Amino acid sequence: MRYRSLVITTFLFIAPSLVLAGEATISWTPPTICADGSPLNLCPTSGFRIYGALIGQVKLLLASPPATATSHLIANLAPGNWCFDMTTLAGLSESVRSNEACKTVPAPAPNPPNITGVTAVAVVPGINMAPVYKVQNDGSRGAAVVGFVPLWTPCAGSVLFSYRSQAYRRVDSGAVRWWGAAQTGKVAAACG
Repeated sequence: MRYRSLVITTFLFIAPSLVLAGEATISWTPPTICADGSPLNLCPTSGFRIYGALIGQVKLLLASPPATATSHLIANLAPGNWCFDMTTLAGLSESVRSNEACKTVPAPAPNPPNITGVTAVAVVPGINMAPVYKVQNDGSRGAAVVGFVPLWTPCAGSVLFSYRSQAYRRVDSGAVRWWGAAQTGKVAAACG
C-alpha cells in the first residue's frame, strides 16, 4: 500500500513507591506515495496502527494514531525487550507491516532504603499505631492528632519537634489513617 519508516525514541517513567512501567515513543515518517507508486491522493491515509510485543510473543495492536500523527507514546510496558512495527490505513485497507524497531525496557529500580533507619513507635502501650500531627508552617506541632500510622512506618529527616519525651519526624502522608481531619502532606509521627 505505502512505504513508511519507523524510528523509536525511548523514555522511562520512574516514580517512587509505584509499580514502574516503561514507555516507548514510536515515531515515523508518513508515506508520500501509494504502494503501487501512484500519488497519495489516490490512497489517502486515514490512520496508522502500531503493533508490539515482548520478543518471542505475538505482536498485538497497541494503538491506532490518527492520520495526522507522526509519533505516539506507548505506556505501561513491562520490563523486557519490546519490538514494534506498524501499518498505514487507507479507508478499510491496511498496508503491509513496516520495518521492525526494538527497545529494552529495564526492570524498575528498587525503592531506596530508609536512610534514617527510624520508624514510627508506640506512645501508648498496647496500641499498634502512632499518632500523627500536622506540621505547622513554622515547623511546630499542630494542636490536635490528625491521624495514625502503623508502627514501623518509615520516618524521614531530622527531628522536627519533641512532644511528651518523643521525637517527631516526617512520615509519608499516604501511610496515614486520617482521623476526622483534612489530609495534608506535612505530617509527623513519634519515631525512634
